[in-house]
Amino acid sequence: MRKQLLSFCFVLSGLLAFAQDNPMPSLYYLKDNLLNPGFTGLGGGVNLKVGYKQQLLGFEEGPNIKFAGLEVFSPKNKIGYGFNVAQDENGPLKRSFVQGIFAYRVNYDTEESEQNSTHYLSVGITAGVHQHILEYSEFTPLESDPILQALLESTISFNSDFGLVYYNKGFRAGIAFHDIVPNKIEPLSGKRDKLVFPSGYINLGYEFNPAEGNLVIYPHAVFGAQLNDFLLADVNVASRYFLGESKFIGIRAGYRTMSNYNNIPSNHLMFQAELGFSPLALGYQYTMPLGGNQMYSMGEQALYMSLQFNSNSSAKNPAKEKSIKKPKNWFN
Repeated sequence: MRKQLLSFCFVLSGLLAFAQDNPMPSLYYLKDNLLNPGFTGLGGGVNLKVGYKQQLLGFEEGPNIKFAGLEVFSPKNKIGYGFNVAQDENGPLKRSFVQGIFAYRVNYDTEESEQNSTHYLSVGITAGVHQHILEYSEFTPLESDPILQALLESTISFNSDFGLVYYNKGFRAGIAFHDIVPNKIEPLSGKRDKLVFPSGYINLGYEFNPAEGNLVIYPHAVFGAQLNDFLLADVNVASRYFLGESKFIGIRAGYRTMSNYNNIPSNHLMFQAELGFSPLALGYQYTMPLGGNQMYSMGEQALYMSLQFNSNSSAKNPAKEKSIKKPKNWFN
């Protein structure tokens, strides 16, 4: 029994160290308003997205994240709103969160109607609840201990994020702050209270159509940091080729480097493919490790699906912009 408890404490300490209190480094590729709430409503209309990401490939029952989100944009009121829900599982540790989102758009384009404006500032804010759960019943080495099998520990914390996105005819620049007010997570299994520190992100990108055809290219960069936790830098390029009024194929490739609070680096290459036929889009992503000693260094894969119904002309539509060449067809 003593050996079992020692093994339990050793493995549990590792799980606590790797628990994804901030899943942003692996989720913002799939849903941009998780990075910055100012992105909410960027595509116009109604957008529903669901996804599943698996980590530590090659390990049975490795860490995984399930998420879903809904966004609605009203051009008449210049308001975007919605919600995100997600569950992050890592062995006996589970973290669930739900957040409501509100965004307001300040238009600077005086030559276009509100719905077709391509020069604006979007201000977004979220309010959410996080629940951390430790289930002893899922810790396999202790299955034979009926006392530990019955234990379940849970703690709840609150968070709020804030973001600004400046958009001007294809160019995007944003800044976001997560967990604006630091708060403590109550101890699990006798551990010390954990303070959730604020984190910040800067994103830069430009969307353009190079040859007046059906190809659209979008280079993008993200830089982020969390106090006493990590540093993040990411550079990627996405492209979509349109095969008609409502069909496209897309690819994205990127390089991400992270460094945790112990200065341990972790580097990755990311590849993503998409297929869209209105109103449905399907995607697959694979992240390949290049080295380092973090939980992300054993590879990740993700599947996601989105439904977009545009009730107005999309704010992302280059055909409405004056500074970039127009593609013949555009999906959203």
